[in-house]
Amino acid sequence: MSIIPGLNDDCVIRTLHFMDTSSLSSMAATSRAALLLARPLLVRDVCLESDAQATSFLIMVIIHSLEHAMRTLCLAIGNGIHATPWPVLLGDVLTRTPRLTRLELWPPRRYPRSIFDSLVNYTPTLTQLCIQSLDIEGATALQSVRGLSSVSLGMDIQRVGRGEYAAMSRMVSAIITGRGNADTLQDVTLFSTINSSAIQTGEVRFIGGGAVCPRVARLTIHHISFDLADVARCFPNVQRLETCQSLAPVDSLDEGVPWPKLTTLVAPQSLVVPMLAHSDCPLLRCLVVRTHYLDLDLRINETLDGVRVFDSIQELSLAIPARDPDVGVRDSAAAFLWQVLGSVPNVQKLDLSVNFERAELVNLASLTPDTKPRSYTLDELAYLSLTIDVRQNAEDIQDFAAIWFTSCPNLTHIRLHAIPDEYRWKRHAAAFEGGSLLNIAVASHCHNSMLTTIDDEVSAFGSRYPDL
Repeated sequence: MSIIPGLNDDCVIRTLHFMDTSSLSSMAATSRAALLLARPLLVRDVCLESDAQATSFLIMVIIHSLEHAMRTLCLAIGNGIHATPWPVLLGDVLTRTPRLTRLELWPPRRYPRSIFDSLVNYTPTLTQLCIQSLDIEGATALQSVRGLSSVSLGMDIQRVGRGEYAAMSRMVSAIITGRGNADTLQDVTLFSTINSSAIQTGEVRFIGGGAVCPRVARLTIHHISFDLADVARCFPNVQRLETCQSLAPVDSLDEGVPWPKLTTLVAPQSLVVPMLAHSDCPLLRCLVVRTHYLDLDLRINETLDGVRVFDSIQELSLAIPARDPDVGVRDSAAAFLWQVLGSVPNVQKLDLSVNFERAELVNLASLTPDTKPRSYTLDELAYLSLTIDVRQNAEDIQDFAAIWFTSCPNLTHIRLHAIPDEYRWKRHAAAFEGGSLLNIAVASHCHNSMLTTIDDEVSAFGSRYPDL
């Protein structure tokens, strides 16, 4: 008898393949026959969030010989506990996973050598690998891994002796640039655990070594030193480059480095300013300027000087000062806003945050397009986001949205994050009696204390922990 009345066995199996985990679990509880059919599907794509879950899952896989059914496995456990059996169990399971294509290991811990040996020798279809805590033994073992398309590696320099930083850097760099992966990688993320002394001296760094990875389109480097010219040579076709606010030194900033395919740059001002001034980025359309929320030296004039050179920028995210530090003007945010709008005439998506220092001086009404005669147009603007660390009264908030919608004919989305409250408006056309069309703005409100930035093309492994 079929476990789904009216369907033959072939149709049942096809139907089960389209069910989500919750539906499969419910189906498996109906009968032993259903359990036998559903069990392999329940281990296809799994994300485990505790040590206990990981241990129980891997034991179940071993008992029922389900290794061949596994496709993607994510262990997003956070710190967890170190005296847990699942790392050893995982090393055993990986020796029998011929169809595994993606593995994510997020816990910061020292992994047994068996895991890395299994990844090299027993996972022929593995193309996506994320290991957020890699020591020198693991980096050595992964030298022979091949065929990766996406990789995210975190150098755990807390577990490496000071004299081994250079060797660790070379080994991790070689995983990226070696013959096994250089021709297949498309998405690369490299970072190190934060250690101020090691980062500042530049001992932890990426080394291209003359290799070329022609297919890499997305590159993220956090808390690791690198030479900008070396990176450009190693990844000549990169489309999205991301670095973070870090003490790690970057070399060759003043050289004219070509970036022929670069469309998205996410970087601190210390990198953005010289890069816009000296580098060739003909296709740059999205610029996200990373700023620490307490950074007083925003260098906004230098940033805008560089932005004005690129008429193609359509998406811009940056912080503006609440007051001008040079002249001490109160509520100078509006003046900086007009400078921003005049610098990117073709901007379609604009994400601004008012620097937290003295943000209470800012009058929200001044951050609207009607405050002074302007020499710019806002016809292209479709999305506006403003973050300010000051509560606002309801009347000012509604006036803010109304004025922006009136001034910008193509503006459809507004987001105002007056921490901790977030307000959103979405404008759309609605038909009324008589065939007339009116623009209606639908508002929503929620509580949100988290800082966010403009949406852009992220890497294959979005960070689960903001501090990484």
